[in-house]
Amino acid sequence: MLSEIEKGHGPTYTADRQKRRRATATILRQQSKKFYKGINPKGRIVSLDRPHIRPIVRGKEVKSAEFGEKVNKLQVDGISFIEQPSFDAFNEDTRLKQTVWLAQSLFKTKTGMLSADAIYATNANRHFVTANNIKTDFKSKGKKTKHHGHFKLLANMITKERATRLEGSFGTDKAMH
Repeated sequence: MLSEIEKGHGPTYTADRQKRRRATATILRQQSKKFYKGINPKGRIVSLDRPHIRPIVRGKEVKSAEFGEKVNKLQVDGISFIEQPSFDAFNEDTRLKQTVWLAQSLFKTKTGMLSADAIYATNANRHFVTANNIKTDFKSKGKKTKHHGHFKLLANMITKERATRLEGSFGTDKAMH
């Protein structure tokens, strides 16, 4: 009803005001569904200024939710690429194969070594890196082999490189994207 009155007599709004007004109307619809029908809204808006940002529920001790863009990041020799940006939650450990293929196509060379967070060490990813002869810093499973010491040394070197390059640059790169 307010929209109809504004069409005939109301002021014209700037693009920013119109965006905020649409977000407000969406929030009203979402809250009505939640309150009157008990339906949890999909894509719930939590900020009028940035209606595209969604809370990403995380199983962390300090904060139960994070806000902002979630990314899958590829870094080669200090050059960073945001491979999969999303304001919605996604399971990044399923992106390992696509990330390796992207790196190989960008640099026209076979990936021989990679480092990733522990969540990437799924059975599917382990099979993929083994089949493609890619060295990783994944923690070993099963019995220790006679080369365990060498594998551990290599894994520590890979992890140290990731920690200094990738993790150190992550906050800055994420803020710029």
